[in-house]
Amino acid sequence: SLKLMRANLESALNSSVAEVQRLKEANSEARSDITHLRAEALQSPKSPVRWCRQSPVSRRSKPDYVYYSSHRVIKLQRFIRSWLIHKKWRDVLKRYLESPSAEMMRTRNKLIWKLVASEENYVDQLKVLNEDYCLQCEMAAAARRPLLTVEQCKAIFRNCNELLVFHQLFLKGLHLRVEKWPLLAIGEVLKTFVPMLPTVYQQYESQESQAIEMLADLMSEPSFMPFIEGIHSRVICASLSLEELLQVPLNRTSCYLQELQELLAHTPFEHVDYPILKDVIANLEMIQKTMSDEPSTLDVVQRVLAVENRIEDGCEALLDKEQVLIREGSLDVVMNSESPKKLKMHSKYFFLFSKHLLITTKFKKNSQNAYRLSKDIGPIPVVSCRIMECKFKEVPELNYLGIRVQYEAKDGLMDDIILSAHSIADKAQWFADLSQCVENAKQNRILQSKSLGQPVELSTTFIRYSSFKSGKEQLVNCGTLESLMQRLLTINHYGMDFVNTFLMTFPLFTNSRAVMEFLYKKLTELFKQTRVRSVLTPEDFILQAKASSKSLSLPIRSKSSLQDKPQRYNASNGGSGSWTPINAEAANVLSAIFFALRQWVCKHFYHFRTNADLAADMERVIEATKTQDLPAKNKRSVEELKNLYQMQKLPQPADPILALLKPREPSQKEPFSEILFLDPKVISEQLCLIESKLFSRIETGEILRHFTSKKDQKSVVAPNVANGLNHFNRMSLFFLWSVAMQPISAQRTKVLEFLITVATECLRQHNFSSVMQLSSVLNHSALRKFRGEWAGVSKHLRQQLETLTKITSTQKKFRRLRDETERAQPPLVPYLGVCMSEVATILEARPNFVNNDMVNFMKMRQLTHSITNILQYQQGLYEFSYVEEICRMLLCTPLPGSEDELYDFVEGLMEHLDDTLCISSPS
Repeated sequence: SLKLMRANLESALNSSVAEVQRLKEANSEARSDITHLRAEALQSPKSPVRWCRQSPVSRRSKPDYVYYSSHRVIKLQRFIRSWLIHKKWRDVLKRYLESPSAEMMRTRNKLIWKLVASEENYVDQLKVLNEDYCLQCEMAAAARRPLLTVEQCKAIFRNCNELLVFHQLFLKGLHLRVEKWPLLAIGEVLKTFVPMLPTVYQQYESQESQAIEMLADLMSEPSFMPFIEGIHSRVICASLSLEELLQVPLNRTSCYLQELQELLAHTPFEHVDYPILKDVIANLEMIQKTMSDEPSTLDVVQRVLAVENRIEDGCEALLDKEQVLIREGSLDVVMNSESPKKLKMHSKYFFLFSKHLLITTKFKKNSQNAYRLSKDIGPIPVVSCRIMECKFKEVPELNYLGIRVQYEAKDGLMDDIILSAHSIADKAQWFADLSQCVENAKQNRILQSKSLGQPVELSTTFIRYSSFKSGKEQLVNCGTLESLMQRLLTINHYGMDFVNTFLMTFPLFTNSRAVMEFLYKKLTELFKQTRVRSVLTPEDFILQAKASSKSLSLPIRSKSSLQDKPQRYNASNGGSGSWTPINAEAANVLSAIFFALRQWVCKHFYHFRTNADLAADMERVIEATKTQDLPAKNKRSVEELKNLYQMQKLPQPADPILALLKPREPSQKEPFSEILFLDPKVISEQLCLIESKLFSRIETGEILRHFTSKKDQKSVVAPNVANGLNHFNRMSLFFLWSVAMQPISAQRTKVLEFLITVATECLRQHNFSSVMQLSSVLNHSALRKFRGEWAGVSKHLRQQLETLTKITSTQKKFRRLRDETERAQPPLVPYLGVCMSEVATILEARPNFVNNDMVNFMKMRQLTHSITNILQYQQGLYEFSYVEEICRMLLCTPLPGSEDELYDFVEGLMEHLDDTLCISSPS
């Protein structure tokens, strides 16, 4: 394409040079004619050449000099008319070249050349992947001493050859269109090739996790790593390694989408490509959502490895490919104390993975957070853990915050550790995630011990499964409401994916009373199996059992049901009732019901807090279990459910920072003048504390309720989200007024420099919400009118502002801000507006029901993953000191007016400054 571009530019340049030469010759000839005619015009009036005034008789004779004079005059008139036409045409052409439409077409041509260059680069990368890496690996697999097998080679590179052929044809089609420059229309090529992307990339996408695992296994072998490094040393392709080249095709669809969206924005409505580009972009968006619907194994592995890199001396347990980071955060470890009323606590930083629990000590290393693993305990396998509640009766304020973790120590003996959470909500989240990881690990171990492998569930008319898995769990694509609720009762579906997705998103396709009624109905059906049909005393019960043991076929105690008694007696109602044995299947269903209720109470207590009928149903379930003779495991689950439910009903302690958000009497001081004497670092730290507190208060289901409720109900069903958005707008207006209310220009310049410094500090502390606030303030159109004040800002601070503006740019849907947020380490506060836009896109892109009223569980799972990724940033907390005076100034200062009134105030201020300058200027 570069050669073609160069040829086009050379031809255009040659034609321009020829045109300039022709115009010069015409100009020279015209100048000589004008000079000659001017000389003739300046001759004597007696001369007939100039005036050509003759009598009628002489006109009839028409001498030769008369013809000559008329010919020269006519030629001069033609030249003047031609010159005027060319001048007018040049003016028209100049106005067109300077018009927005011409600038748009020039930008569009540049974007097309950029697309072609990007496709050429991608084809070169595919060539390197196929002709260098893949070919060398195939030769190594066919060698006498193979470094890898043929199956491993096929699994790693998949259908890379098909991708290369497809994109070579696509590039050829683009070249054929580009050769017709300056008429560039590529819509037909895109319309032909883009719909074929899912077919070509389906195999590559579906085998991504298998390829990553296979390559990771090979990289751990000492002989394979030098082999790959030798290939990489001979290959020149933007210094990309094999792992990076294998990831390039996974991001190609999103690259096409971004480039075509930018091309559409610079394409006129009347252009032939405009409707085609709109259809192609819509098709690409659906393709991208389909490809990125399932969880990415690469993202999961990268998160785990990022934690492993931050741990001092590493952690070998995290190199397991099946590890998933569930939760991280600070908890207090309760130590043994001589005085029961004074508990010794040490703050530790915990990482909960799907297979291990890590206890670390947090410290600073090169101004970054680092962690030191506890050598006495080490990584705790969750499969050997048992999670229980622990109450501190001697300390009432910590009574409901304790968690006891029993685990198998290094010497093989059971040991325990007592943890204390910082709040009731924090304790509920940790308890739910710990319990779920333990149950999931135990079920996976049972499957492996029975040599069942990984069960593959077949789709039916009521429920349909995906070909992807989340750990050992088969993912659901869609299903009827009854089949989804029935799946909650299956013991081997304790996987993190299904239970979390169902409990978070069921308000989109049913209501809480329907789910509770279903669980209560199943519970009562199981309880009926243990009721007595006649009135018997315990002695009669034993005698009747002995007498009928010969005629009745009683269940045999097998190895799989050793924990269950063959017969259980129900002593409720004074000994009345019938008995039937509680088999393993019934006990498992009970465990599943109590597990679902416990997760519901811990993570989504909002439903019980706002629905009195649902709370009454929960209390009815708890009361119903008191009269039942349940297995020990189920009794423990009921007791935990009861304690957690009572804990969640307790009022939350008031936070001193959030208490400042309530309306208060205005201060007598002038806060806008005080801001000049404050330390920017202290202000940024208090902003981090305020934003972190507001963001951490957002509950799991609030973001979804914010989008699905009416406008006047948003502050009721999602109060913490509404508080966060209102606080963002209020703080932006506060900083705007803090600049505008300064009486003199020098003070306004000082406040501008102060805000830039605060924004830079917030960026360093990963408070992206405040960075977005201050960047929008500093680029506000009202403040841009202070040209003199901006001229006084130092060059260094203006460069910092340019960096902040680029990071918070809206281009590509805040792509720079998203990348900065993903790269940052906690603690951090994301910009809530960008995060919630992803949820809004998923909600609008797909329907809630598909295939004859089947719940679109694929959409529900995608919503859950998006919301979980947002709320994962709640786990890190800032450790700055709280300064009440500054927080009170930021949160309680009354604002002089709205944004419209700010515009009017700035306009009046500028008019006053102009009048002052006019008066002070000399007359």
